[in-house]
Amino acid sequence: VEEARVFIPASLVSDSYEKDLNKYADQEIEFIITEFNPRRHRIIGDRKQLLLARKSEAAKELFARIKPGDEVVGVIKNVTDFGAFIAATYKRGIDFMLVSTSLLGCVDAVVGGKTAVNIAHYKNQVGLFALPKAIFLDLTALATLPEQRVREGLVEAYKTGLVCHRNLALFIDENLERLVGGDLPLIAKVAATSAHAKAEVVHQDFREKGLRKILNLGHTYGHAVETWSEERISHGLCVAQGMIVALQIASARHYLNADLAENQMEVVRALRGPSFPVPSAEEAFPLMMADKKNTNAKITFILPHAKDGFKLVQDITQEELQAAIDLVGSD
Repeated sequence: VEEARVFIPASLVSDSYEKDLNKYADQEIEFIITEFNPRRHRIIGDRKQLLLARKSEAAKELFARIKPGDEVVGVIKNVTDFGAFIAATYKRGIDFMLVSTSLLGCVDAVVGGKTAVNIAHYKNQVGLFALPKAIFLDLTALATLPEQRVREGLVEAYKTGLVCHRNLALFIDENLERLVGGDLPLIAKVAATSAHAKAEVVHQDFREKGLRKILNLGHTYGHAVETWSEERISHGLCVAQGMIVALQIASARHYLNADLAENQMEVVRALRGPSFPVPSAEEAFPLMMADKKNTNAKITFILPHAKDGFKLVQDITQEELQAAIDLVGSD
């Protein structure tokens, strides 16, 4: 993915909305008004149908709708990882496009070519890399999201800002109240900027052998929280908690100035909202052993670093993790 562009179905765009978007467009963000061509792009299934496709009968019905010669299988709503996995593996792979109607999907899931399914609540245990033919960020749909879903998408966007686009992180910090309040042009700017920033990293390290791992800030402990809760706590909230823990560890190691780390944690706390139960280090360590970033059977953490930008470390002890959890786990 060399470039992320924002596509908006023309049928959903009013004159006033298009005017608002154009007002916020700049050299970095290109808003393109377009229409889906149903003769060329087949939209296959919705969220419920794709989730039910895990069952064999539902899968047969779903796959029966894919006709020979279909150029693109459209995967809509918030199941892009799973839908892309179906497309990438069905008959050894068919072309597909991704249409994101959630902020979490726009800023993260649809960009990067990852497809996967979870196994027994462990994250992304079976999957592959596969590039879509096109990515659509349906920004008009973001107006329908409840506040909590907006917050969770902003968590991932803020993470991307911290590791590779500091102006994005600063923009979210400075406009936090308006973003959480649903200011659609500002949310659109965050979605497009975050997608661009992630795409630039992915272009340099598509298969995540090095640089791309920085995009997993907060995900090591965050995924452990998600598995521990049996996915009852949403991905966005788990990543938020993982980011707070990672920032606390970075501060304790003097990788970051304590005041800077606290300011960044305050932003994540504001996006996360009320605290919730989390696993202890003793409970989290065996879960983190399944993390895809690990090498040589060592748990890998991505930590912010004032001088180097970030560090990939493999020497975090159970005691060190517990100290961070104790400080931030119930804030």
